[in-house]
Amino acid sequence: MNHSMIKNVSALLKSKRNRSVLMAIFLFWSFAFFHGWAQDKPTVIRIGATGNAFGKPFANGLVEVVHSQKLLELEFEKDGIPVEWSFYVGTGPAVNEALAANKIDFASYGDICGVIGKANGIQITALAASGRGSNIYIAVPAADKTTQTLEDLKGKKVGFLKGTYLHLEFEKLLVLHHLSDSDFQVFNLGSGEGTAALLAGRIDAYVGSSYFRYLEEHDHSLRVVYSSKTDSEDIKGGGLIVARDEFIKKYPEITKRVLKAYLKAAYWASQGRNREAFLKLSILGGLPYDAVKEDYEGTSVRWRNNPLLDKYFYDYYTSTVDFAIKHGLIREGFDVKLWADKSYIDLAVKELGWEHYWDFRD
Repeated sequence: MNHSMIKNVSALLKSKRNRSVLMAIFLFWSFAFFHGWAQDKPTVIRIGATGNAFGKPFANGLVEVVHSQKLLELEFEKDGIPVEWSFYVGTGPAVNEALAANKIDFASYGDICGVIGKANGIQITALAASGRGSNIYIAVPAADKTTQTLEDLKGKKVGFLKGTYLHLEFEKLLVLHHLSDSDFQVFNLGSGEGTAALLAGRIDAYVGSSYFRYLEEHDHSLRVVYSSKTDSEDIKGGGLIVARDEFIKKYPEITKRVLKAYLKAAYWASQGRNREAFLKLSILGGLPYDAVKEDYEGTSVRWRNNPLLDKYFYDYYTSTVDFAIKHGLIREGFDVKLWADKSYIDLAVKELGWEHYWDFRD
């Protein structure tokens, strides 16, 4: 700075008015700087999931591992970013509503619900798988001693909740058996309503979860005539982790770190020595222990808890999109490979050194 410039600055500072103007300019740029820095991280990370059974703040499966072990809280503790959890009673529609209303940033829910949300214009991206291999169970009243197969139900009253993985997998099962909805009297009933209707004899069969196996073995009120456990992997449900596009774009590094915490949960749950502990965490979402144990029995926890966006994921969700179009759940389809962004989970896997951990099953 030369002598002339120093004189000019000194002259400016001698004026009270000029000092006020310079101070205002300084404060403006200071605010802009620190405001811009603050935008590098959110004030809160909001997670939503299905759960809250019996009014208890818990989820299911891998998300409950993240929740119970406080993996996100530990990851962002040093940043001073709190984590806010919301558990939605029922199924995915409530989660989709929360995403659309900008009430949550990340969500974990069932396959078909994510597809419907995306197709209906919610700006979300699939970032990871959230469990795979969930089985369906078809039950009849215990008093029914004649029904043994799916074919035996032709012409009878069958209930399930439309727009859920149970609906999706049931339709796939019908295709394998050369059947269609028109072969049955179909009733759209939620889990509680459908189970009550079944036990009261108002319907002849209901498509549900492993909870039916629990009822069969413990109170003998119904009888399971079909389980996808012994059937093709194509007839098994799955879940996924999605995030709002706005959040991903604004906080890419935070997004990767969220996935990193989730990946740690998947790694822990995928190890055989943690199988029992994982099952006990899984029941916090509402299902009885014996029901969850039955569903996982004979299957690899490494495969069930694989979080990667691999060929299985893309094939499964492509068929889910096709199903949703065929059954009028969405009007237009989309390319799953453009919807899912595997870069965040892949980078997290690489940083943790687990690139080949899920290449095989136990």
